[in-house]
Amino acid sequence: MADYGAERIDAAIVDDKNVRITMPGEGDKGQYARADLNTLAPEKFFIYFDVGRWGETQYNFGLAYGDGAHSEVLLCEYLPDSSGAPQLATYFAQPATLLNSPQFRRKVRILKSIVFPRTLGLDTANTLYIFLGDLHLPLVRPDPISSIEDIRRIFWKSTRNSIWEGTKQTIKGDPAQRAIADMIRENSHYIAEGAAAAALVPGLGLLAGAGAQAGAITLAERLREADIDDETTWWQYYNDGDIFRDAGESLASFLDFLNDYVHNESPNFRIHLIQVGDLYDLWIGLQRLFEVNGDQKVKIAIPNPLAPGQQNPFASCVRSWIRSIHRNNMVGTGSQRVSLPDKLYNCYVDQKTWISGNHDNYLLAISGDKDDPPPRVEHLFDNGIQVEHGHRADEFNKDGALEGHAITQLVFIERLVRLMDPDRRAKNYFPYAALKFRDTGKDMKLFVMAHTHAPYLAPIFVTGQGV
Repeated sequence: MADYGAERIDAAIVDDKNVRITMPGEGDKGQYARADLNTLAPEKFFIYFDVGRWGETQYNFGLAYGDGAHSEVLLCEYLPDSSGAPQLATYFAQPATLLNSPQFRRKVRILKSIVFPRTLGLDTANTLYIFLGDLHLPLVRPDPISSIEDIRRIFWKSTRNSIWEGTKQTIKGDPAQRAIADMIRENSHYIAEGAAAAALVPGLGLLAGAGAQAGAITLAERLREADIDDETTWWQYYNDGDIFRDAGESLASFLDFLNDYVHNESPNFRIHLIQVGDLYDLWIGLQRLFEVNGDQKVKIAIPNPLAPGQQNPFASCVRSWIRSIHRNNMVGTGSQRVSLPDKLYNCYVDQKTWISGNHDNYLLAISGDKDDPPPRVEHLFDNGIQVEHGHRADEFNKDGALEGHAITQLVFIERLVRLMDPDRRAKNYFPYAALKFRDTGKDMKLFVMAHTHAPYLAPIFVTGQGV
Protein backbone atom coordinates (compact mmCIF):
# COMPACT_ATOMS: atom_id res chain seq x y z
CA MET A 1 0.00 0.00 0.00
CA ALA A 2 1.23 3.46 -0.81
CA ASP A 3 1.81 5.91 1.99
CA TYR A 4 0.85 9.40 0.84
CA GLY A 5 1.81 11.29 3.97
CA ALA A 6 1.66 11.39 7.74
CA GLU A 7 -1.35 12.84 9.55
CA ARG A 8 0.93 15.54 10.88
CA ILE A 9 4.62 16.32 11.17
CA ASP A 10 6.15 18.43 13.92
CA ALA A 11 9.27 20.47 13.19
CA ALA A 12 11.09 22.14 16.09
CA ILE A 13 13.73 24.57 14.82
CA VAL A 14 16.82 24.49 17.04
CA ASP A 15 19.02 26.75 14.91
CA ASP A 16 19.78 27.47 11.25
CA LYS A 17 21.15 23.97 10.70
CA ASN A 18 19.21 21.75 13.10
CA VAL A 19 15.50 20.95 13.06
CA ARG A 20 13.99 18.14 15.16
CA ILE A 21 11.33 16.21 13.25
CA THR A 22 8.70 14.02 14.90
CA MET A 23 5.91 12.20 13.11
CA PRO A 24 3.28 11.00 15.58
CA GLY A 25 0.70 9.96 12.98
CA GLU A 26 0.61 7.07 10.58
CA GLY A 27 0.08 7.87 6.91
CA ASP A 28 -3.05 7.30 4.88
CA LYS A 29 -2.33 4.04 3.12
CA GLY A 30 -3.76 3.15 -0.21
CA GLN A 31 -7.18 4.76 -0.07
CA TYR A 32 -8.24 8.33 -0.72
CA ALA A 33 -8.30 10.51 2.38
CA ARG A 34 -9.33 14.11 2.89
CA ALA A 35 -7.77 15.89 5.87
CA ASP A 36 -9.67 18.97 7.01
CA LEU A 37 -7.44 21.17 9.16
CA ASN A 38 -10.45 23.21 10.26
CA THR A 39 -10.82 20.61 12.99
CA LEU A 40 -7.45 21.63 14.49
CA ALA A 41 -6.69 24.58 16.71
CA PRO A 42 -4.90 27.33 14.74
CA GLU A 43 -1.16 26.75 14.84
CA LYS A 44 1.86 27.83 12.87
CA PHE A 45 1.95 25.37 10.03
CA PHE A 46 2.31 24.89 6.29
CA ILE A 47 1.56 22.07 3.87
CA TYR A 48 4.45 19.99 2.54
CA PHE A 49 3.69 18.65 -0.93
CA ASP A 50 5.90 16.30 -2.95
CA VAL A 51 4.09 15.91 -6.27
CA GLY A 52 5.86 12.67 -7.28
CA ARG A 53 6.67 12.00 -10.93
CA TRP A 54 5.25 11.19 -14.34
CA GLY A 55 6.86 8.07 -15.81
CA GLU A 56 6.43 4.36 -16.52
CA THR A 57 2.95 3.72 -15.06
CA GLN A 58 3.03 6.42 -12.36
CA TYR A 59 1.26 9.61 -13.48
CA ASN A 60 1.16 12.02 -10.54
CA PHE A 61 0.27 15.68 -10.51
CA GLY A 62 -0.88 18.21 -7.94
CA LEU A 63 -3.55 20.91 -7.69
CA ALA A 64 -3.92 23.89 -5.39
CA TYR A 65 -6.55 26.62 -5.18
CA GLY A 66 -7.81 29.01 -2.56
CA ASP A 67 -10.30 31.87 -2.50
CA GLY A 68 -10.06 32.83 1.16
CA ALA A 69 -13.22 31.00 2.17
CA HIS A 70 -12.04 27.62 0.95
CA SER A 71 -8.57 26.42 -0.01
CA GLU A 72 -7.44 22.91 -0.75
CA VAL A 73 -4.42 20.98 -2.05
CA LEU A 74 -4.89 17.71 -3.93
CA LEU A 75 -2.49 14.92 -4.85
CA CYS A 76 -3.77 13.32 -8.04
CA GLU A 77 -3.11 10.43 -10.37
CA TYR A 78 -4.01 10.49 -14.06
CA LEU A 79 -5.73 7.37 -15.40
CA PRO A 80 -5.44 7.47 -19.20
CA ASP A 81 -7.24 4.15 -19.70
CA SER A 82 -9.84 4.49 -16.95
CA SER A 83 -13.57 4.62 -17.62
CA GLY A 84 -14.43 5.79 -14.14
CA ALA A 85 -12.86 6.74 -10.82
CA PRO A 86 -14.82 7.45 -7.61
CA GLN A 87 -14.49 11.06 -6.49
CA LEU A 88 -15.81 13.47 -3.92
CA ALA A 89 -19.06 15.21 -4.80
CA THR A 90 -17.62 18.73 -4.80
CA TYR A 91 -14.25 20.43 -4.88
CA PHE A 92 -13.19 24.04 -4.89
CA ALA A 93 -15.88 26.62 -5.31
CA GLN A 94 -14.37 28.40 -8.32
CA PRO A 95 -12.69 25.84 -10.60
CA ALA A 96 -15.51 23.34 -10.12
CA THR A 97 -16.18 23.22 -13.87
CA LEU A 98 -12.80 21.54 -14.32
CA LEU A 99 -12.65 19.39 -11.22
CA ASN A 100 -16.26 18.21 -11.42
CA SER A 101 -16.31 17.69 -15.17
CA PRO A 102 -17.19 14.16 -16.33
CA GLN A 103 -13.83 13.73 -18.04
CA PHE A 104 -11.92 14.77 -14.94
CA ARG A 105 -13.90 12.29 -12.88
CA ARG A 106 -13.20 9.53 -15.40
CA LYS A 107 -9.52 10.21 -15.82
CA VAL A 108 -8.30 11.40 -12.43
CA ARG A 109 -8.05 9.66 -9.08
CA ILE A 110 -7.60 11.83 -6.00
CA LEU A 111 -5.05 10.12 -3.77
CA LYS A 112 -5.15 12.61 -0.92
CA SER A 113 -6.20 16.17 -0.21
CA ILE A 114 -5.83 18.68 2.61
CA VAL A 115 -8.30 21.49 3.33
CA PHE A 116 -6.78 24.58 4.91
CA PRO A 117 -8.36 26.24 7.96
CA ARG A 118 -10.53 29.13 6.79
CA THR A 119 -8.54 31.64 8.80
CA LEU A 120 -5.13 30.41 7.61
CA GLY A 121 -5.80 29.27 4.07
CA LEU A 122 -4.45 30.10 0.65
CA ASP A 123 -5.66 32.98 -1.45
CA THR A 124 -4.40 32.17 -4.93
CA ALA A 125 -5.88 35.26 -6.60
CA ASN A 126 -8.37 33.28 -8.68
CA THR A 127 -5.63 30.96 -9.95
CA LEU A 128 -5.64 27.19 -10.10
CA TYR A 129 -2.10 25.80 -9.82
CA ILE A 130 -1.21 22.55 -11.59
CA PHE A 131 2.09 20.94 -10.57
CA LEU A 132 3.89 18.36 -12.71
CA GLY A 133 6.80 16.52 -11.11
CA ASP A 134 9.84 14.73 -12.57
CA LEU A 135 9.64 13.45 -16.15
CA HIS A 136 13.27 12.49 -16.91
CA LEU A 137 12.62 12.51 -20.65
CA PRO A 138 15.21 10.16 -22.14
CA LEU A 139 17.59 10.79 -24.99
CA VAL A 140 15.47 8.44 -27.04
CA ARG A 141 12.48 6.25 -26.25
CA PRO A 142 12.90 2.49 -26.60
CA ASP A 143 10.39 2.10 -29.44
CA PRO A 144 12.25 3.81 -32.32
CA ILE A 145 15.36 1.64 -31.98
CA SER A 146 15.07 -1.30 -34.36
CA SER A 147 18.64 -2.00 -35.45
CA ILE A 148 22.23 -1.36 -34.58
CA GLU A 149 22.43 1.08 -37.50
CA ASP A 150 19.71 3.21 -35.89
CA ILE A 151 21.69 3.31 -32.67
CA ARG A 152 24.82 4.37 -34.50
CA ARG A 153 22.91 7.04 -36.40
CA ILE A 154 21.28 8.50 -33.29
CA PHE A 155 24.06 8.20 -30.74
CA TRP A 156 27.43 8.06 -32.41
CA LYS A 157 27.28 10.43 -35.37
CA SER A 158 30.66 12.09 -35.57
CA THR A 159 30.93 15.81 -34.89
CA ARG A 160 34.70 15.98 -34.68
CA ASN A 161 34.89 19.12 -36.79
CA SER A 162 32.70 21.13 -34.42
CA ILE A 163 33.70 19.80 -31.00
CA TRP A 164 37.04 20.34 -29.29
CA GLU A 165 39.22 17.23 -29.11
CA GLY A 166 41.44 17.00 -26.09
CA THR A 167 43.65 14.32 -24.65
CA LYS A 168 41.89 13.62 -21.34
CA GLN A 169 38.26 14.50 -22.11
CA THR A 170 37.81 13.82 -25.80
CA ILE A 171 34.11 13.81 -26.62
CA LYS A 172 33.33 10.81 -28.75
CA GLY A 173 29.94 11.56 -30.27
CA ASP A 174 26.77 13.57 -30.39
CA PRO A 175 24.49 13.45 -28.48
CA ALA A 176 25.64 10.43 -26.47
CA GLN A 177 28.88 11.87 -25.19
CA ARG A 178 31.72 9.96 -23.65
CA ALA A 179 30.50 7.17 -21.35
CA ILE A 180 31.31 7.37 -17.67
CA ALA A 181 33.61 4.36 -18.07
CA ASP A 182 36.07 6.55 -19.94
CA MET A 183 35.98 9.18 -17.21
CA ILE A 184 36.88 6.57 -14.59
CA ARG A 185 39.68 5.20 -16.75
CA GLU A 186 41.27 8.58 -17.20
CA ASN A 187 40.42 10.34 -13.93
CA SER A 188 41.64 8.26 -11.02
CA HIS A 189 40.10 10.65 -8.49
CA TYR A 190 36.66 9.85 -9.87
CA ILE A 191 36.79 6.35 -8.37
CA ALA A 192 37.18 7.92 -4.94
CA GLU A 193 34.34 10.33 -5.72
CA GLY A 194 32.08 7.47 -6.71
CA ALA A 195 33.05 5.53 -3.59
CA ALA A 196 32.32 8.48 -1.32
CA ALA A 197 28.98 9.03 -3.02
CA ALA A 198 28.00 5.38 -2.87
CA ALA A 199 28.87 5.24 0.84
CA LEU A 200 25.72 7.32 1.34
CA VAL A 201 23.54 4.53 -0.03
CA PRO A 202 22.84 1.93 2.68
CA GLY A 203 23.41 -1.61 1.48
CA LEU A 204 25.35 -0.74 -1.63
CA GLY A 205 28.31 -2.69 -0.27
CA LEU A 206 26.24 -5.85 -0.48
CA LEU A 207 26.90 -5.79 -4.20
CA ALA A 208 30.53 -6.48 -3.35
CA GLY A 209 30.00 -8.46 -0.18
CA ALA A 210 31.83 -5.78 1.80
CA GLY A 211 31.41 -2.22 3.00
CA ALA A 212 29.79 0.56 1.00
CA GLN A 213 33.10 2.02 -0.13
CA ALA A 214 34.33 -1.35 -1.36
CA GLY A 215 31.02 -1.80 -3.15
CA ALA A 216 31.49 1.48 -4.97
CA ILE A 217 35.01 0.55 -6.03
CA THR A 218 33.72 -2.77 -7.31
CA LEU A 219 31.16 -0.94 -9.40
CA ALA A 220 33.91 1.31 -10.67
CA GLU A 221 35.82 -1.80 -11.70
CA ARG A 222 32.73 -3.01 -13.51
CA LEU A 223 32.57 0.30 -15.32
CA ARG A 224 36.18 -0.11 -16.37
CA GLU A 225 35.57 -3.61 -17.64
CA ALA A 226 32.31 -2.81 -19.41
CA ASP A 227 32.88 -2.09 -23.08
CA ILE A 228 30.62 0.93 -23.05
CA ASP A 229 32.52 2.36 -26.00
CA ASP A 230 30.46 -0.17 -27.92
CA GLU A 231 27.15 1.49 -28.78
CA THR A 232 25.11 -1.68 -28.36
CA THR A 233 26.23 -2.12 -24.74
CA TRP A 234 25.69 1.56 -24.00
CA TRP A 235 22.17 1.33 -25.39
CA GLN A 236 21.35 -1.75 -23.32
CA TYR A 237 22.42 -0.02 -20.11
CA TYR A 238 20.61 3.16 -21.08
CA ASN A 239 17.39 1.38 -22.01
CA ASP A 240 17.41 -0.55 -18.73
CA GLY A 241 17.91 2.67 -16.76
CA ASP A 242 15.14 4.66 -18.47
CA ILE A 243 12.40 5.50 -15.96
CA PHE A 244 10.09 7.47 -18.28
CA ARG A 245 9.46 4.50 -20.60
CA ASP A 246 6.14 4.74 -22.49
CA ALA A 247 4.60 7.55 -20.45
CA GLY A 248 4.66 9.99 -23.38
CA GLU A 249 1.21 9.08 -24.68
CA SER A 250 -0.36 9.44 -21.23
CA LEU A 251 1.17 12.89 -20.77
CA ALA A 252 0.02 13.89 -24.25
CA SER A 253 -3.47 12.68 -23.36
CA PHE A 254 -3.43 14.75 -20.16
CA LEU A 255 -2.32 17.86 -22.08
CA ASP A 256 -5.05 17.28 -24.69
CA PHE A 257 -7.63 17.12 -21.90
CA LEU A 258 -6.31 20.35 -20.39
CA ASN A 259 -6.19 22.11 -23.77
CA ASP A 260 -9.72 20.99 -24.68
CA TYR A 261 -11.05 22.21 -21.36
CA VAL A 262 -9.47 25.66 -21.71
CA HIS A 263 -10.59 25.97 -25.35
CA ASN A 264 -14.17 24.78 -24.83
CA GLU A 265 -15.04 26.07 -21.37
CA SER A 266 -13.27 29.47 -21.27
CA PRO A 267 -12.85 29.22 -17.49
CA ASN A 268 -13.30 32.35 -15.38
CA PHE A 269 -10.19 31.56 -13.35
CA ARG A 270 -6.53 31.49 -14.35
CA ILE A 271 -4.52 28.27 -14.72
CA HIS A 272 -0.82 28.30 -13.83
CA LEU A 273 1.09 25.16 -14.86
CA ILE A 274 4.38 24.57 -13.05
CA GLN A 275 6.75 21.78 -14.07
CA VAL A 276 8.84 21.15 -10.96
CA GLY A 277 12.17 20.22 -12.57
CA ASP A 278 13.96 17.24 -14.14
CA LEU A 279 11.89 17.53 -17.29
CA TYR A 280 14.92 16.15 -19.14
CA ASP A 281 17.50 13.63 -17.97
CA LEU A 282 20.92 14.96 -19.00
CA TRP A 283 22.89 12.87 -16.51
CA ILE A 284 22.41 9.15 -16.78
CA GLY A 285 25.05 7.43 -18.89
CA LEU A 286 26.53 10.79 -19.89
CA GLN A 287 29.69 12.65 -19.07
CA ARG A 288 29.54 15.27 -16.32
CA LEU A 289 29.93 18.62 -18.03
CA PHE A 290 29.16 20.90 -15.09
CA GLU A 291 31.79 22.42 -12.87
CA VAL A 292 32.06 21.09 -9.32
CA ASN A 293 31.92 24.04 -6.94
CA GLY A 294 30.87 24.94 -3.41
CA ASP A 295 28.79 28.00 -4.24
CA GLN A 296 25.73 25.99 -5.35
CA LYS A 297 25.77 27.41 -8.87
CA VAL A 298 25.43 25.59 -12.18
CA LYS A 299 28.42 26.33 -14.37
CA ILE A 300 29.20 24.38 -17.52
CA ALA A 301 32.84 23.38 -17.38
CA ILE A 302 35.26 24.91 -19.90
CA PRO A 303 37.65 22.38 -21.47
CA ASN A 304 41.30 23.27 -21.38
CA PRO A 305 42.72 24.38 -23.73
CA LEU A 306 39.98 26.50 -25.28
CA ALA A 307 41.00 28.83 -28.07
CA PRO A 308 40.22 32.55 -27.56
CA GLY A 309 36.81 33.40 -28.96
CA GLN A 310 35.80 29.77 -29.36
CA GLN A 311 32.36 28.84 -28.08
CA ASN A 312 32.23 26.39 -25.19
CA PRO A 313 31.79 22.98 -26.88
CA PHE A 314 30.33 21.49 -23.71
CA ALA A 315 27.40 23.92 -23.95
CA SER A 316 26.97 22.77 -27.56
CA CYS A 317 26.85 19.18 -26.31
CA VAL A 318 24.05 19.99 -23.89
CA ARG A 319 22.07 21.62 -26.68
CA SER A 320 22.65 18.56 -28.87
CA TRP A 321 21.29 16.25 -26.18
CA ILE A 322 18.19 18.39 -25.77
CA ARG A 323 17.57 18.53 -29.53
CA SER A 324 17.81 14.74 -29.64
CA ILE A 325 15.32 14.42 -26.78
CA HIS A 326 12.86 16.55 -28.72
CA ARG A 327 13.49 14.68 -31.98
CA ASN A 328 13.15 11.23 -30.44
CA ASN A 329 10.14 11.80 -28.15
CA MET A 330 7.33 12.42 -30.62
CA VAL A 331 3.60 12.07 -29.95
CA GLY A 332 0.52 12.35 -32.14
CA THR A 333 0.05 11.48 -35.79
CA GLY A 334 0.06 13.26 -39.12
CA SER A 335 -0.10 17.03 -38.95
CA GLN A 336 -0.60 16.78 -35.17
CA ARG A 337 2.70 15.02 -34.62
CA VAL A 338 4.89 17.07 -32.30
CA SER A 339 7.68 16.57 -29.81
CA LEU A 340 6.41 15.90 -26.31
CA PRO A 341 8.41 18.75 -24.71
CA ASP A 342 7.04 21.22 -27.27
CA LYS A 343 3.50 20.04 -26.64
CA LEU A 344 4.03 20.71 -22.94
CA TYR A 345 5.67 24.09 -23.54
CA ASN A 346 2.76 25.20 -25.76
CA CYS A 347 -0.23 24.04 -23.72
CA TYR A 348 -3.16 26.47 -23.52
CA VAL A 349 -2.90 27.76 -19.97
CA ASP A 350 -2.59 31.32 -18.73
CA GLN A 351 0.87 30.99 -17.23
CA LYS A 352 3.68 28.44 -17.26
CA THR A 353 6.77 28.20 -15.04
CA TRP A 354 9.68 25.84 -15.59
CA ILE A 355 11.73 24.95 -12.50
CA SER A 356 15.27 23.62 -12.83
CA GLY A 357 16.13 20.23 -11.36
CA ASN A 358 19.41 18.44 -10.83
CA HIS A 359 19.18 16.10 -13.84
CA ASP A 360 18.50 19.06 -16.14
CA ASN A 361 20.66 21.51 -14.19
CA TYR A 362 22.45 22.71 -17.33
CA LEU A 363 19.33 24.59 -18.38
CA LEU A 364 20.18 27.30 -15.85
CA ALA A 365 23.40 27.94 -17.75
CA ILE A 366 22.51 27.75 -21.45
CA SER A 367 19.33 29.82 -21.96
CA GLY A 368 19.70 32.55 -24.53
CA ASP A 369 19.90 30.74 -27.85
CA LYS A 370 16.73 31.05 -29.94
CA ASP A 371 16.36 27.25 -30.05
CA ASP A 372 16.86 26.72 -26.32
CA PRO A 373 13.97 25.50 -24.15
CA PRO A 374 12.11 28.16 -22.15
CA PRO A 375 14.25 29.69 -19.38
CA ARG A 376 14.37 27.91 -16.03
CA VAL A 377 14.15 29.40 -12.56
CA GLU A 378 15.56 27.92 -9.36
CA HIS A 379 12.35 28.48 -7.43
CA LEU A 380 9.05 30.34 -7.44
CA PHE A 381 7.22 32.07 -4.59
CA ASP A 382 3.70 33.07 -5.58
CA ASN A 383 0.55 33.66 -3.52
CA GLY A 384 2.02 31.90 -0.49
CA ILE A 385 3.28 28.93 -2.51
CA GLN A 386 7.00 28.07 -2.57
CA VAL A 387 7.94 25.78 -5.48
CA GLU A 388 11.37 24.27 -6.13
CA HIS A 389 12.68 20.95 -7.32
CA GLY A 390 13.95 19.89 -3.89
CA HIS A 391 17.54 18.90 -4.72
CA ARG A 392 18.97 21.96 -2.98
CA ALA A 393 17.94 20.36 0.30
CA ASP A 394 20.06 17.36 -0.65
CA GLU A 395 23.76 17.83 0.13
CA PHE A 396 24.80 15.47 -2.65
CA ASN A 397 22.48 16.64 -5.42
CA LYS A 398 22.49 20.40 -4.89
CA ASP A 399 23.87 22.54 -7.70
CA GLY A 400 27.66 22.23 -7.98
CA ALA A 401 27.86 18.91 -6.07
CA LEU A 402 29.26 15.86 -7.82
CA GLU A 403 28.04 12.93 -5.71
CA GLY A 404 24.53 12.79 -7.17
CA HIS A 405 25.88 12.59 -10.70
CA ALA A 406 28.35 9.91 -9.61
CA ILE A 407 25.60 7.79 -8.07
CA THR A 408 23.52 8.24 -11.23
CA GLN A 409 26.32 6.58 -13.18
CA LEU A 410 26.33 3.70 -10.72
CA VAL A 411 22.59 3.38 -11.37
CA PHE A 412 23.40 3.33 -15.09
CA ILE A 413 25.42 0.14 -14.58
CA GLU A 414 23.52 -1.41 -11.65
CA ARG A 415 19.81 -0.68 -11.28
CA LEU A 416 19.78 -2.09 -7.74
CA VAL A 417 21.41 1.14 -6.60
CA ARG A 418 18.17 3.00 -7.34
CA LEU A 419 16.23 0.68 -5.06
CA MET A 420 18.68 1.33 -2.23
CA ASP A 421 18.13 5.09 -2.21
CA PRO A 422 17.09 5.88 1.38
CA ASP A 423 14.10 8.01 2.38
CA ARG A 424 15.66 11.37 3.25
CA ARG A 425 12.51 13.37 4.00
CA ALA A 426 12.92 13.61 7.78
CA LYS A 427 16.66 14.27 7.48
CA ASN A 428 16.68 16.72 4.58
CA TYR A 429 13.40 17.88 3.09
CA PHE A 430 11.15 18.47 6.11
CA PRO A 431 13.83 20.54 7.92
CA TYR A 432 14.63 22.48 4.75
CA ALA A 433 10.96 23.32 4.20
CA ALA A 434 10.48 24.29 7.87
CA LEU A 435 13.37 26.75 7.64
CA LYS A 436 11.85 28.18 4.45
CA PHE A 437 8.61 28.71 6.36
CA ARG A 438 10.46 30.60 9.08
CA ASP A 439 12.57 32.62 6.67
CA THR A 440 9.57 33.78 4.61
CA GLY A 441 8.09 35.34 7.74
CA LYS A 442 5.57 32.51 7.86
CA ASP A 443 3.96 33.77 4.64
CA MET A 444 4.59 30.40 3.03
CA LYS A 445 1.42 28.30 3.18
CA LEU A 446 2.43 25.55 0.78
CA PHE A 447 5.86 24.06 -0.02
CA VAL A 448 5.93 22.13 -3.31
CA MET A 449 8.79 19.93 -4.54
CA ALA A 450 9.47 16.79 -6.56
CA HIS A 451 12.90 15.08 -6.83
CA THR A 452 12.14 11.94 -4.77
CA HIS A 453 9.67 10.40 -7.29
CA ALA A 454 7.44 9.45 -4.35
CA PRO A 455 4.31 11.60 -3.77
CA TYR A 456 3.71 12.87 -0.26
CA LEU A 457 1.25 15.36 1.24
CA ALA A 458 1.20 16.33 4.92
CA PRO A 459 0.90 19.34 7.25
CA ILE A 460 4.05 20.43 9.09
CA PHE A 461 3.58 22.28 12.39
CA VAL A 462 6.55 24.50 13.21
CA THR A 463 7.88 25.68 16.58
CA GLY A 464 11.23 26.87 17.88
CA GLN A 465 13.79 29.50 16.99
CA GLY A 466 12.45 32.46 15.05
CA VAL A 467 8.90 31.15 14.69
